[in-house]
Amino acid sequence: MILTLLVLTGLKRSNLTNIVIVAITLITLVLFVLLGVPALLHQGYLHLTPIFPENSHHAFGNFFYATALMFVAYTGYARIATLAEEVKNPKYFIPRAIIITLIVSAVLYVTVSIIAISALGCVFRSI
Repeated sequence: MILTLLVLTGLKRSNLTNIVIVAITLITLVLFVLLGVPALLHQGYLHLTPIFPENSHHAFGNFFYATALMFVAYTGYARIATLAEEVKNPKYFIPRAIIITLIVSAVLYVTVSIIAISALGCVFRSI
């Protein structure tokens, strides 16, 4: 309801709010990665193997569940294509924007995942 009211107040204000929310999210993820690098370097890489542990009955199911979530997250970037009416040269800018967004998102997802797995393993080891 709050977001609907925000959109009704004007395009400039809702655009600024969107930029602030995305900036906070990206800053948080980058800080998570930067603060997690020491855990990765301090034997955190040992927690990255094996991807599918032995005797795990649900490993493939969990893998495909995570893959489906990633796909849903990526399809959210199709919203860029709806902006084609507002772009001066959509044949040039829209495909590039989608590709760049997918690349940046993939790198961010992989980096955060690697740091999270290595840091989580270090936390469990210290308990």
